Amino acid sequence: MNKFILSMIAALSLIAVGNQASAAVVDSGVIEGNSSFATVDHWYFTVNTGGLIQIDVIDTFPGSDPEMNLWSASGGGLGSFIVNDDDSGSNTDPRIIRDLAPGTYALLVGLYALPNDATGFRSVNSAAPVSPYNLNISGDTTLNFVREGNLDGSYSQRPSPVPLPAGGLLLLGGLGALGAARKLKKKTA
Repeated sequence: MNKFILSMIAALSLIAVGNQASAAVVDSGVIEGNSSFATVDHWYFTVNTGGLIQIDVIDTFPGSDPEMNLWSASGGGLGSFIVNDDDSGSNTDPRIIRDLAPGTYALLVGLYALPNDATGFRSVNSAAPVSPYNLNISGDTTLNFVREGNLDGSYSQRPSPVPLPAGGLLLLGGLGALGAARKLKKKTA
């Protein structure tokens, strides 16, 4: 019976880890603008097992037109340009569906027209003073961090959100296994 309980706790821990790895990245950002510039956010994420990945930027401010560029990432910065998208999603929202190899990537999110060679944290266009958006990345991916562009061309870096529900299940499973092992040790002593 005790081996059964321990194996169930181990199985629940593996399920929690599996759910954490395959969960879609869902986060939000804001593109700021003035009469000369709009900010560009840089999202760094890792594709863990490779395969078909779908990236959606969903505009939550009527009238703005987000656009995105996908780059490979290298050493915490941009590597090589992969693809740009402006309006493949619903309305004027960008969508990228692409087969990506395991590795680290950078997604630049700005307003139309974001040049393919844009590497900074601001671009020369502004359709709206503030353009909030949601970011969804499907597939086996992990969000590493985001560098949020500022109007002066600098950026503010914030860490990725921690998926607490899966981590919490893993912690509970581990504590349960330790408690069961301690109880087993007391019975045999």
